[in-house]
Order: sequence, then structure tokens, then C-alpha cells
Amino acid sequence: MSKEKGFNNSIMIGNLIKEAWQKVSGVKSIFFLSGILLPFFYFIGLIFTAGYLITYSFKITFHLNTMLIGMVVICLVLLLIFFGMFFLIALNIILGLRRAIGLPLSIKTASSQFFQNLGPIFIVFLLWFALNGGLFFFEITGANSILFRIISALVLYLLTLPLLCLTLPFIITQRVSASVALVKTYQIMRKQGLIIVLAIILMEIILAISMIPFGLGIIWTAPMFYILSGLLFRNAAGLRSM
Repeated sequence: MSKEKGFNNSIMIGNLIKEAWQKVSGVKSIFFLSGILLPFFYFIGLIFTAGYLITYSFKITFHLNTMLIGMVVICLVLLLIFFGMFFLIALNIILGLRRAIGLPLSIKTASSQFFQNLGPIFIVFLLWFALNGGLFFFEITGANSILFRIISALVLYLLTLPLLCLTLPFIITQRVSASVALVKTYQIMRKQGLIIVLAIILMEIILAISMIPFGLGIIWTAPMFYILSGLLFRNAAGLRSM
């Protein structure tokens, strides 16, 4: 990469970060609800129900005297848990996209858009679930090499980032199939992947710093993160602000 191109990329990323910060004004409360409170109560609910679900799964296994049924039940439970997590992430990405293109924000509207396109979105979820499940499998099988874990996490990050930031918004905005959205995502990542990845990494660094020491900064940086994601898609897909 030439110095001039690298400088231009830096300017572009800086402008996107600045615009995302400006668009946080007036929408912190809705993102606080969707990005902080809802996930908080979701995980609190998981803490109280996960033990029961796992115990119930083992009881079924013992009662039916077969591991297969128990494994199926456990997999279904994990699928439901991960789908809830995916929905919360997708909800905020949709809100960030709507803010990026100047549409009014509504959790009800964003949820409706998610479920109206549930077919192709569920395929994206299965890909996301498989990638995260693969990393989890490597962890529990005892991959002791720190380098291997870092590389695995990096590969997972580079594969899941486009699914959330590009494929999902393509399905929402253009109502295309998952396969078409994936092709469009691949085409964008070939041309603009470096800018997208660098911008998200920089935003995640800002997000991490904002959590020091008491985490209050996340009230501003969490919506900023999702709005930046929407801005990246807006520019990559050639959408116009309303």
C-alpha cells in the first residue's frame, strides 16, 4: 500500500469516526436500552435458566439412557441462547444503520425488519453460529498454543465481521437472499475490506478505553460503534442519507 493511499484511508476512517460521534447526539437513550439494558437482562436470565436447562438435558439423557437425545437437547439449547445473542447484536446493527442513513430509530421497527427477513437472516445466523462454535470447539479440545488461539480468534473476527456489518444490512435494505447478500459482501470486502476492518478495530479500541475506569463512557461509545457500522455499510453500498 502506497503512502498516499494509506494517508487517504486514514483521512476516510477519521471522517467516519467523527461522523459517527456527531450522530450519537439525541440517540443515546435508545441505544442504552437496546445495547446495554436488554443484553444485561438477557444474560441475567441466562444465569438463572442455564443451570436448569443443562440439568434438564442430563435428566433426559439419563431417563432415555442415550447420549444422542441429550446431545440434541443441549445443541438446541445452545442454538436458542446464541440466537438470542445474535438478535440483540442484529437489533443494534439495524438501529445503527437507520441512524447512519437518517431514518427514525425505533426498537419495534428494527425488530420488525429483523423478523420480516427471518429466512435469509437465519442462514446468516447459522454461519455465525458455526464460526463461533468452531472456535469454542478448538478451545474445549485443548488448543494450548497461545499463538494458535490468537490466530483462530483473528480468523473468526475477520469472518464474522462482514456477516454482521455487511451481509445482514444487505438483507435488511435490499431484501435479497442470503446467497446474494454474501456475494455482495465478498465483492465489497475485496475492494474496501482494509478500511472496514481498520475502522472497526479503531472503534473497538475507543470502546475499550471508554470503559476505564467505571464504564460510563460506553453510554456514548456503544451507540457510536453501531452507527459507525451503519456508516461503513452506507458508504460501501452507496446508500444516501435521508
